[in-house]
Amino acid sequence: MATGPGAVVLEIEFTSGTWTDITSYVVGDAAGAIRWRGGRSTRYEEVAASTLSVPLRNHDGRFTPGNTSSPYAPNLLRGKAVRLKYDRPGWPRMDLFLGFVTRYSVAIPDGNPDDAQCVIEAADRLASMERRTMLNAMIEESRRVARVNSGGCDVFDLSATSINCDPASPAPATTFANRGLLKAGASALGSLTVQRSTVAASAQSTGLITASSAPAPPSSDEQRDRTSDGPPDELWLERLTLQPVPAATTTGGWTGPVLVYRPQASVRQVELFFRVPDAYFAPAGGPYERVLLDLWAGSTGLLRVGIGQLGGKICLRGTVASGTGWVYSDLDLADGQWRKLTLWRYAANQVVASLQDSGGAVFTMAADMDAVDYVMIGGARNSTAADGKQNRVLEGDLAGFAAQTAGGGVWHYQVLGAPTPVADTARVNELAAYSESGIAGSVYYSGSSSQDVARTPMAGRSMLDCQREVARTIGGIIFAARDGNLVLARSDAYWRSTVGTYLMLGDDDDLSVGDIVWDDGVDQAPSMVSASWPGGTAVAEAATVEAGAERDLQISTAAVSHAQALAAARALIPDAVSLCPRQISLDLVNTSTNRWGLLEWLWPDALIEIQGAPSAVLGASAWQVRIQGWDATITATGFRLTLDLDSPRAVPIASGGGGYTVSAPPNQVIIGGVTKAVSGIDVARAEDQLVIYTHGPNATTPTNEYGTEWLVTGGVLVGPVRASGSTTPITIPTGSYVLSGHGVMSTWLAGLSAGAAVSLRVSGVPTTWQPDPPSSGGGGTGGGGGGSGTATYAAPTVASSSSAAVDAGNLTVTKPSGTADGDLLVAITYADPDGSIVTPPSGWSSVGTYTAAAGRGAVYTRTAASEPSSWTFTGNSASANIAAVLRVTGTSAQVSVTPTWAASSSSSTSHAAPTVTPPHDGNVLITAVAGIFGVATSFTPPSGQTERADLQHAALWAAMEVSTETYSGTSATGTRTATSTAASLATYGTLTLSLMLTDQTSGSSGGGGTGGGGGGGTSTNRSTLPWVNGVFDNSGGTAKFDAFQAMSGRLLDMVDEHPAWVDITGSNWWYQPHVGRGYDLMVSVPMYSGSVSTNNSAMWSSIASTLVANGWSRTWWRLGVEFNLANSWQATDSNWSTWVTRFNEAAAAIKAAQPGARIVLCPNEGNGAGLISSANTVNLVDGCNWDVLAPDYYDQWPPIYNQSQGDSRFGTTSTFGTMNYWVGVVRAKGRKFGLGEWGVASGTQWAGNQGGDNPFYIDYLMSWLYANRDVVEVISYFEEPAAYLVSDITTPAHNPTARAMYQSKIAQYAGS
Repeated sequence: MATGPGAVVLEIEFTSGTWTDITSYVVGDAAGAIRWRGGRSTRYEEVAASTLSVPLRNHDGRFTPGNTSSPYAPNLLRGKAVRLKYDRPGWPRMDLFLGFVTRYSVAIPDGNPDDAQCVIEAADRLASMERRTMLNAMIEESRRVARVNSGGCDVFDLSATSINCDPASPAPATTFANRGLLKAGASALGSLTVQRSTVAASAQSTGLITASSAPAPPSSDEQRDRTSDGPPDELWLERLTLQPVPAATTTGGWTGPVLVYRPQASVRQVELFFRVPDAYFAPAGGPYERVLLDLWAGSTGLLRVGIGQLGGKICLRGTVASGTGWVYSDLDLADGQWRKLTLWRYAANQVVASLQDSGGAVFTMAADMDAVDYVMIGGARNSTAADGKQNRVLEGDLAGFAAQTAGGGVWHYQVLGAPTPVADTARVNELAAYSESGIAGSVYYSGSSSQDVARTPMAGRSMLDCQREVARTIGGIIFAARDGNLVLARSDAYWRSTVGTYLMLGDDDDLSVGDIVWDDGVDQAPSMVSASWPGGTAVAEAATVEAGAERDLQISTAAVSHAQALAAARALIPDAVSLCPRQISLDLVNTSTNRWGLLEWLWPDALIEIQGAPSAVLGASAWQVRIQGWDATITATGFRLTLDLDSPRAVPIASGGGGYTVSAPPNQVIIGGVTKAVSGIDVARAEDQLVIYTHGPNATTPTNEYGTEWLVTGGVLVGPVRASGSTTPITIPTGSYVLSGHGVMSTWLAGLSAGAAVSLRVSGVPTTWQPDPPSSGGGGTGGGGGGSGTATYAAPTVASSSSAAVDAGNLTVTKPSGTADGDLLVAITYADPDGSIVTPPSGWSSVGTYTAAAGRGAVYTRTAASEPSSWTFTGNSASANIAAVLRVTGTSAQVSVTPTWAASSSSSTSHAAPTVTPPHDGNVLITAVAGIFGVATSFTPPSGQTERADLQHAALWAAMEVSTETYSGTSATGTRTATSTAASLATYGTLTLSLMLTDQTSGSSGGGGTGGGGGGGTSTNRSTLPWVNGVFDNSGGTAKFDAFQAMSGRLLDMVDEHPAWVDITGSNWWYQPHVGRGYDLMVSVPMYSGSVSTNNSAMWSSIASTLVANGWSRTWWRLGVEFNLANSWQATDSNWSTWVTRFNEAAAAIKAAQPGARIVLCPNEGNGAGLISSANTVNLVDGCNWDVLAPDYYDQWPPIYNQSQGDSRFGTTSTFGTMNYWVGVVRAKGRKFGLGEWGVASGTQWAGNQGGDNPFYIDYLMSWLYANRDVVEVISYFEEPAAYLVSDITTPAHNPTARAMYQSKIAQYAGS
């Protein structure tokens, strides 16, 4: 349907995967217009589902549901996807709406069938999410796991109003509802039934089971109060209390009603939450055991797991035909705490019993777990012929029970109240994953200000309510985008922090001052907001409230601190009562000025600016406002768009200390009470933009004469101002910066005066950001020389140490003697397998962690500064915990080799720490061993080393040894072996560790200049790394980028996008989401399509100009990626010279349009696919005009697991195709090196020839990059979760040790 310069297109997905265009049937006149509504009215409301109403001509009944003659029959059903798009000439189709049909309404005006209409109504995903009522976390997570594993599950929440325990009652036994999923091929879900005791004649003499409810919040946001949810360790599940009685006729001594589970099919895992009263105690010995789970296969008992007394503690034990074994012999379960018992199939006939998803013991059964067809819960089965004669009945509480047919289960922390905080993105993804039919869709994120949130109860609430709670906690918004996907917009989402468009009043008859109402919105604005969170309630109040203007608001949050909840509350308190244009309306078809770009900014809370207001009346001529909602009426002759507007107040972010400042680069500046958006820092200045230029990459401002510029020093404007028309740039001193404006921003700057105060903000929050100092290593814009400083190193001194060990919980470590400010403190911690990683007090930095069957290790560092007499390290209450702190002195002591770990599961008195290789001379080697011994032991350190710690906790279960030596040279250390007087236990074994420290006594590392390298002695990259650090995304949004950035703990400098040939100029999906976000692009593209003989210079020039217009003055262009592999744009022995011509044409065209562009040549590391000879590869490399040579290198064919393998794989400068060969080429030509793609490989593509979750690959490669940092300019990690590769290190279940190593190396090299 033609509308203005383009046309709207309406499509319905009647059959999956096929979209049917029904635009020609749209009525499209004033009496039958398309109505499209989205967003919300004010920021005090939640974003509602967008809706669409479309009248269709239906004279032939084609849109009548149930009409079998319809060409769309039988698919005229509710729930069918419908989308509305807008075709703009010269642009790709723009998404306006994607949702699902909610209603078909057929009308016959005046009874004339020729005028019959069918109105189709639709709503986006939020409507489906609002209809989806959540079950408790155990049920939801069990069902999700079953779906992921293509299996079935039985899961019960143990809720009951009453339980019949009377053996004489004729009523049927109590049965619990199964909320699981049926496995393919199974005929019915499993059952869980109460089995009454028949030992005595009445319920009173045979024990009881009583039911109690879990603390659960009300379902509405307004009534929810987290303070009523119980203590932080409460379990959010329904529960049963078992009350057995003595029964002398049974060998177990105690009888009572129990539960009996019969599975739907063979099971691979069962799990049960239980609690033992803190007053419970029983004599030692088998007859006094109380049973939790008793597994049977027909008439054969396979495994019985229960509790018994050992050494005065109530411990977990398992019994099989061959005997009994203790699972956790040092953990007293009689403490009133909820725990999860899991039994999972380990191998044929073998099952692991574990608590809290950690550690455990292996039991060998008489048959395989697949054969289990009967599980007694809370007691022991006497025999198959004696139902009702159960014994060893538990005295305690039971909660959720679940079984999986394909393995996997529920992590205990997802069910326990107030569990460990989780990243906001992870929680949103968790909730979305509970959608059986994908109603939540793909989740995208915008904004980099990631925060942790708590998991809160969700039973009885809608999926949408749970998602909204996460969003409001972080000052964000959850909504469905115009393409249908779910979006979590954080407070610094680009459209919330950057002015997207400008509207000038009076430019159009439809947009005049007289048509706008300005008010202060006092009726909507709350004066007090109470924000509940799992730890209580935070209250924010307006500074002043006029009588009669009071308005209270209650919200719930998933905050992890009072400060975070308070920030969420404060976000809804207006800064001040002020006027604001509340609504504007204009017809996009009939405006004299092209306003179709407004459609790009229809996002909730999008920032725009309205100009041309009469300042004499309103006090200002320009007003920044936020689009909160929109209502569009579309006909063949008009497109009337009405915008609901709100004040521009930004959302604060809670800091750890309760203050409200951040250190991120600013995206706003405030001068004279006026807030303006900053479009970027050290980026090209585009039309109507305000940018900041700093000294680091710019000795002077790199701009033309079409703008106004002010120098800012000491937080104020200083002269002289560079007026519009001046060709003389401003010199930027160290520590100062320049505000540079074009168009409307130039006009604004021109009206300012010297001495005005300048305040920088990040989405409304004050920032402590300061302009980066200049690089001390030389180089400059567009490339440059290497560093001027040469670093020297010496071995530091380990001056003193202290240590501590506890049976369980937190441990206090005394400050090492002589500790002085400036000393380097190194903490090495260990927790046994029952616990979690020991965490330090605030102010310590993680250098690396490691988890294995032997336990959990970690290393932390801190520069001493007014240290207390001791520190408290946080340890798990279920594990033994040990820590040692070393005091290290020197000029600039630092970690030179990050921790390398190893694990052994054998029983031994010799414990070898792994070999490491120093990057330079002058180091101290630290080694450690820790593990499970079960008896008293002590250590002898490795030969030549000084012992710094040798300790074991009181229960004699775990022990740790730490020792050091001064190490000279740069060769590999070889292993270092400590010995113990007692052997480690084979079930667990030991962890060993090696790391190195050095002392940088003088100098600094050099490097290339900005644009030509990673900076000099001090990085000016966002990441503060010595190279530009990026990640492959290609998601069509920013989700992968944001997740990777959050995981790495540093800002990323660049995103790598891979548009197909047709998308390079034919679509903006690959660059548009990144516009204005402050980082650069790498564009990885084919060299040509079709014929290598075609000159595509015009296309290259066009897309480079487009990126410049969108704010990118610098882009890395990977032209013809992996040219030596079998791609459609491959270089061969027959076409290589023509290929060089095409490459150089593209490079010239791009640089003419984008002078700051960096041209990248990308071979695949190694010899490629044999399509081009080594000689012609050299010819191609010599002939192409490239700035950066960036091979792709993955951990495969062959992978590297140790130093010798790495050295062999990386080769020398004369070993063709290796990494050292390519870096030699770069050095010989005086250019730069990069990694276009790199990553671990755990997928199917190179099965049998890949490294998998290989931390050594990460460590070796990044250490090599750092050693060559003077020529390394840019690297991009290939983050890919798809099964063929599985290189991703953000997905929690994928490559965890590689992820930990990556995080460690990033922390090590940041700031260098």
